[in-house]
Amino acid sequence: MNLLNESPVTFPNNIYSRNVNTTGATPIVIHYIARYSSKTAQGDIYSRLIAPALQSSVRVWTGTSKLNSYCSGMYKIENVEGPIQIKNHELTKQYDTSVWSVTTTGEKKFCLSNVEREVSIL
Repeated sequence: MNLLNESPVTFPNNIYSRNVNTTGATPIVIHYIARYSSKTAQGDIYSRLIAPALQSSVRVWTGTSKLNSYCSGMYKIENVEGPIQIKNHELTKQYDTSVWSVTTTGEKKFCLSNVEREVSIL
């Protein structure tokens, strides 16, 4: 429901992708990728949507009951096992429950997500 006028909010039953360019001295491109239905784009959102949209293989920091890394397609999806070092800090999944990925080929891109690479998501 729309919180302002209580009219139903509907989305297309498919994939939505859009690029937005920021303004400023160094513009950046922001990619929005969404899947509105479990019936479309079945399977892992990283191998089916995110990697192709970013045109790159990606490394994913995700939950502990994750899918295996995917290395047989055009773009590879590698799970970051952790812990990892960021400057002088060790980062583990116990303390960082976010889901993120970075590209490994082409332009360097960073992706935040609310969808983990877990079997229960499929």
